[in-house]
Amino acid sequence: MKRKRLLCLLFSFLFVLYGCNDHSNDVTPSKPSSKEEEALSDFPASPSPKIEELLLAESPEEKVLEDDDHKVHIDYSHTNLGYIRIKRLDDSGIKMKIRLTNNEKGNYWYDLNKAGVYETFPLVNGSGTYQLEVRIQVPSTGKYALVYGADIDVKLDNEQIPFLYPNQTVEYDQNSEAIQKAFALCKDDDNALKRVKSIYDFVVNDISYDYDKLEKVKDNYVLPILDETLEKKKGICFDYAALMAGMCRSQHIPCKVIVGDTERDYHAWVEVWLEGKGWIDPAILFEKDTWTRMDPTYASTHADYDGEYITKYEY
Repeated sequence: MKRKRLLCLLFSFLFVLYGCNDHSNDVTPSKPSSKEEEALSDFPASPSPKIEELLLAESPEEKVLEDDDHKVHIDYSHTNLGYIRIKRLDDSGIKMKIRLTNNEKGNYWYDLNKAGVYETFPLVNGSGTYQLEVRIQVPSTGKYALVYGADIDVKLDNEQIPFLYPNQTVEYDQNSEAIQKAFALCKDDDNALKRVKSIYDFVVNDISYDYDKLEKVKDNYVLPILDETLEKKKGICFDYAALMAGMCRSQHIPCKVIVGDTERDYHAWVEVWLEGKGWIDPAILFEKDTWTRMDPTYASTHADYDGEYITKYEY
């Protein structure tokens, strides 16, 4: 598969979300420069994690909350690791949502989809006091009534830790085919940068854009399913981003799924965190002796984009 600028000294990966259309343009395939190859080799060595070391969300129920009507059960035992877990107890089928904010910084709404099963929600707005609201839809009006509210104090172990664990948007476990594939891809890589490249190249070369799915879901919010994307070898850009994020996280590489705007349309992309470098900024370019941006979705569809990216949400 053709792709432009396969590798750079520091990585940032950009993906299109629901609004992406056919941005097909011819691009000339290129090989990594000697400078880029040198950067791969010179990056500090680190041992590959083992599948037994996969970081997964847990529910020890050391710190729990529950509303008086027993509609939800909340485990906030591991807020230091960047997540809370919520189990929907109400099995009526009526829509339920939660709202998470950190002193009004970031207004995140999530659906509670699974009765009797914990779902994991990331604490992406840093340390502080998060306000949690649980709401249920009133069938007669379609509006959502408050069921439960609580303040949860959070002190993260570090800023990148919420992006090391699976969550509702990037969901997987040790049996996920996508995670098994990530370990196979990275088994011979002796540093984190090489692992990122292996995963990126796989997503670009093996996943095709699903224009039929785009038409079906463009007016609805549909969560990615990593193994479905891997099995079908196609997906919309939210699928691209979630697949790469899950694969990177399995290798202990923090990776954000970011949703926002570009000059073209609504997008999803990812950023990775590398030891000694921090978060890799998608606004940094490499050409003409500056850093470069890589865009696997555009690369996969033979397109290019060098405009502005505006972050709205991180998962």
